[in-house]
Amino acid sequence: MRRLLVVLGLLASISGAAAQEFEIPTLRGTDSFVPDAPGPLYRPRWSGVYVGAQIGYGVTGADFVTSTNDLVAHMLRNSELESEQFPSNWSVLGRSQTGSSSWGGFFGYNIGWECLILGTELNYSRTHFSANSPVFPIERVVSVGSNTDDVTITGSASMHITDYGTVRMRAGYETGNFLPYGFVGLAYGRADLARAASVVVVQTPASGNAPPVTVTFAESDTKNGAFIWGWAVGGGVELMVAPKVFMRGEYEFIAFQQVFGIKSQIQTGRVAVGYKF
Repeated sequence: MRRLLVVLGLLASISGAAAQEFEIPTLRGTDSFVPDAPGPLYRPRWSGVYVGAQIGYGVTGADFVTSTNDLVAHMLRNSELESEQFPSNWSVLGRSQTGSSSWGGFFGYNIGWECLILGTELNYSRTHFSANSPVFPIERVVSVGSNTDDVTITGSASMHITDYGTVRMRAGYETGNFLPYGFVGLAYGRADLARAASVVVVQTPASGNAPPVTVTFAESDTKNGAFIWGWAVGGGVELMVAPKVFMRGEYEFIAFQQVFGIKSQIQTGRVAVGYKF
C-alpha cells in the first residue's frame, strides 16, 4: 500500500508540472489584450508669437473717371463756361486693371480658447502694380451767354503701387492640424501718382463780325511715395506640418480711399510658410 501511494504521488507531481508547461490559452472576451492605436506624433500649438514669409499674385483695379475733375474746375474757375455748363464734371478717363506678383512677410500673435484661436497680425508685401488710365477725349459745342463755345477736354493719369500691407484682427477654429481663419483690418500702402488735364475752348462771338477766339488751359499734379489708406478683409487656412512650422494659403481684398480722385482696390492670392515660437 505504501508503494502504491508513493507512485500515485509521483504521477500527480509530473501531471501538474506538464499541465503548467503546456497550458492551453483561453479566450477572455473583453479581458483580451488589444494594443493602443498609434496617436499623433505631436499636438499643434497655435497660440503664441509667429513669423513668416509669403509670395503671391494679385490684380489691382484703378478707377480714374473723376481724377481730372478738380483740375478742370480749377482751370475754369470764375468762368461762365464752368458756371453754366460744368465741364469739370465731364469724364474723359476710364478704368484700368493690371496684375503683378508680390513678396513679403508677416508677424503676429495668437491666443487660444479651446478650439477658438484669436490673434493680431502685421502683414507686408512688396509689389509693382502699375495702372494707366484709358483716355476718352470729349468735344462738345455749348452755348455760353450769347456766345458759342467749342470745348475739347483731354487728360491722363497713372498709379504705381510700390508696396502695401495690413494690420489685421484674426479669428480661426482649430481642427486637428488645420486652422481655417478669417480677418478684417486696416490697409496701408505707398504709390506714385500722376495726372494731367487740358481744355481747349474755341469761342465764336454772337456777332458774326468777330473772329473765333481760341483759349487753351493745362494743369497737372504728381506725387511720389504718397501714403494711401483703406480697409482689408479675407481668409485662408493654415496647416501645421511640424511642431513649429506651418504653411498658409489665403485670399485678401483691399479697398483704398480715393487720392488724386483715383479709387483703387487689390485682390491677392498668396501662399506662405511660417514659424511658431
